[in-house]
Amino acid sequence: MIMIRHILFNFFICLLFSSSLAKHDVHISFAEVEVKQNKVVGKINFYRDDFFNALKIFNGGILKGLSSAMYDKLKYEYIKKNFNVMVNSKTNLSLQIVNNIEDEYSILFNFVFRAEEEIKTVRLSCKTLFELYDDQMNMFVLKFNNKEQSVGFQKSESVFEIII
Repeated sequence: MIMIRHILFNFFICLLFSSSLAKHDVHISFAEVEVKQNKVVGKINFYRDDFFNALKIFNGGILKGLSSAMYDKLKYEYIKKNFNVMVNSKTNLSLQIVNNIEDEYSILFNFVFRAEEEIKTVRLSCKTLFELYDDQMNMFVLKFNNKEQSVGFQKSESVFEIII
C-alpha cells in the first residue's frame, strides 16, 4: 500500500510540475519526509517560477548576474531559513541539501537533517513561498514508525509536531 502511494505521489508530482502551461493558478509545493532513528530525510518540489520569485525577493530583487556557486548558496540559504526541523523539543538540526534538480517547470531538493541522538519528537516548520502568496500550501507526506500522514502547511499554520 505504501509503495502504491509513493508511486501515485511521484506520478502526481510529475504531472503537476510538467504541465505545458507556463503560468499556473495553484500555489503549492510537495514534500516527502521520513523520520528515521537519528535523521530526517526527504525531498521537496516547487514550481520553478514561484521559487525563483521567492529567491528574488530573498536576495533584494536581484537574480541576474549570479554565478552558479552564488545561485546554489542563495537556494540553500532560502530553504534553510524557511524549512526547519527541531527534534526532542530542543535541538534545531542543520539542513544538508543532498541533490538539487531543476527543469523548465520545477525545482526539487533532496535533503537530510541529522541528529546526534535518537529522535523522539519532531517539530517541522515550513514557510517556503509564504512571502509570495497568501494561498500557498506546502503539502507533506510524513513517514515515521511505519506510519504515514499527510500534512498541509499554510501561512496561518506553518508548524507541525509529531511524537515518535
